[in-house]
Amino acid sequence: VPQRRSRRIQSLDPDTVKPLIKDKVNHGPKKNDRSNDRTTSREHCIHRVTTMSEKNLFRRIKVIENARGKHCVEKMRIFEEVLREEGMSDLADEANNALNRLLQQ
Repeated sequence: VPQRRSRRIQSLDPDTVKPLIKDKVNHGPKKNDRSNDRTTSREHCIHRVTTMSEKNLFRRIKVIENARGKHCVEKMRIFEEVLREEGMSDLADEANNALNRLLQQ
């Protein structure tokens, strides 16, 4: 609980101040709460696959593979799944090959 109080809070009744401070402290889910990341990422991937051309999707596979970041393997798995679900088996095969190359490193 903050020790300093604004002028507005200083003039209020102490019983009224505590609920105000409690409301301010609770900002919703914590930053480290990643329980919904996979669904959000998957929805975004579906949006990409349905709106991008095949040429751009192929380029996207290369970009994910070349990034070699912390989440690239998971991104590539999701990307491959979505490509298969959308009936783009050629691109899904390419994404699977890229995923295998990522896993070998």
